[in-house]
Amino acid sequence: MSGLSHPFKNKNLAYDVNLLPQSLMYYVFNFGSLTREDEDKYIFSILSNGFKDYHFEKGLINIVKDIISKCHNYLRELYGDSIVSLREIKRFIKLFKNLNIYYKNKDDPTSEHIPTKETEKKEKNKKQTKIIIKRRVPIEKVQLNRIKSLIVTTYLSYYIRLVDSTIRSTFESEIKPILTDLANYYYEKKENKKTKESNKKDESSKDKVIKNEEENIQSNPLGIKWEPLLKDYKNSSFENTQNYSLFFENECDFVINQINLDKGIAKNRILKENIFLQFIAITSNIPMIIIGKPGSSKSLSYLQLKNSMRGKYSKSPFFQKISAINN
Repeated sequence: MSGLSHPFKNKNLAYDVNLLPQSLMYYVFNFGSLTREDEDKYIFSILSNGFKDYHFEKGLINIVKDIISKCHNYLRELYGDSIVSLREIKRFIKLFKNLNIYYKNKDDPTSEHIPTKETEKKEKNKKQTKIIIKRRVPIEKVQLNRIKSLIVTTYLSYYIRLVDSTIRSTFESEIKPILTDLANYYYEKKENKKTKESNKKDESSKDKVIKNEEENIQSNPLGIKWEPLLKDYKNSSFENTQNYSLFFENECDFVINQINLDKGIAKNRILKENIFLQFIAITSNIPMIIIGKPGSSKSLSYLQLKNSMRGKYSKSPFFQKISAINN
């Protein structure tokens, strides 16, 4: 390299590092790192601010905080302290917001499209001159989309970074109890309210509630009691119904089914993951680097997604509501 004066001139060095002068050593301080308790406070504060437009209750934010904290601790034990930081929280919120819109578009063909960076300014101008009439969505549907968005966001932020299948399964078992609390959050609130009302009328209702809970555990190995969420698992084509990653895999299936794959291309797991992750990264304006061996569908997945995401000229009604990929 030009400009370097180093005894090892045959080495291909990018820059030279010199020892700090002794006079500056007095101004070097080691601030250390946050304690787990302080980090949890920061996570809760960032989530509260990021979710303020959704009016999340404190109990729900606490559950999400516990999930993120558990994921951070798990990744640190595997790869070291530098693998995660508080920047993850802002990306988590950004992914959640985009997935929340994604589920609206998926469920309702007449809903507004997923905005991208290129269309944000156009949308602002449209809103100034055009009145947008939105249909009222049932509260249970809104809650369902938010829960599913939080679960999938967890997998996009942390699960997908684990390349080993054994580590992934261990990760799922680690966070399963907290994800169960998240999946059942709105259900538990409704059931508790019903139980209180029924207890006032009939004390024998307690035995019925206990019996129903036992039946739910036997028929539902995932621990999910909320019927709309459980229905998604029953409709799944995957055999292993005890994994929360089914939510992520179901969305991979949905997006790849919107794509007109060229003949001879198999819908394997790697291709599905690559396409879904690129789709979410593009619509969320989040940079992403895919690293893999030759033949692991890196370029193929992008080309197939680009050919299908053509804006209003797309064959898929779902992609017609999303801006085209121009490059």
